[in-house]
Amino acid sequence: MKRKLLAVLITAMFAAPAAYAQGTTAPRDTGMKDRPAATKSRDGSPDAVITGKIKTGFINDKIVRSRNYNVDTSGGVVTVRGKARSQAEANRAIEIARNTQGVSSVKNEIQVIASADRTTDKPKRDTRAAAGTSPREPSDPMAKADAKKAGDMSASAKGSTSAPASKQGSSPDALITTKIKAEHAKDKDVSATRISVDTNNGVVTLSGTAKSKAEADKAVQLARNVKDVKSVKNNIKIEAK
Repeated sequence: MKRKLLAVLITAMFAAPAAYAQGTTAPRDTGMKDRPAATKSRDGSPDAVITGKIKTGFINDKIVRSRNYNVDTSGGVVTVRGKARSQAEANRAIEIARNTQGVSSVKNEIQVIASADRTTDKPKRDTRAAAGTSPREPSDPMAKADAKKAGDMSASAKGSTSAPASKQGSSPDALITTKIKAEHAKDKDVSATRISVDTNNGVVTLSGTAKSKAEADKAVQLARNVKDVKSVKNNIKIEAK
């Protein structure tokens, strides 16, 4: 009797672990363990969608018309980099980015290269004129002397006219106008492309159109806060609703 009971106990000891192993299944790997969530802006728009909309707006715009801008979006914060042909183009690019749905703020890292290119071209033309050289030099000594004299006169004439032009490009009025346009471009409440800025001896005239009186007043206030501005004339017209 004791032997039969011992045999039953031994059989039960080996059968219990096997039954437990058969009833237990390993968890399935769904493949979702390390998959990162898509980054989104405050209103839920994915950053990649925002970037695509901004780039499309650049290509379709009549002022920008460029694929040379680098747009980076992180959590709705947009950074625009690249090179613009004019300040107006750079301002328009920033305005398009700000008006895109889902954008919370825009960082402007655009470089305007048009003025730099013009200044680098001038010394080359002046150097050739001052040297009095031409592609074909006459073989006659008298003709060479006449050509050299004409070249010297041309060089002196260009030298006398180039000085005022350089002064005009760096005049205080031009700097004031540039600063005001930059302030308009940075402000979300002002449309820099609709408002024109003209400066004469520190007196600033604003013209163009605004969507509301508040926008026009903000444009005037930004102009008055710029250094060296004596007064501001407000010729901005309010669009009829």
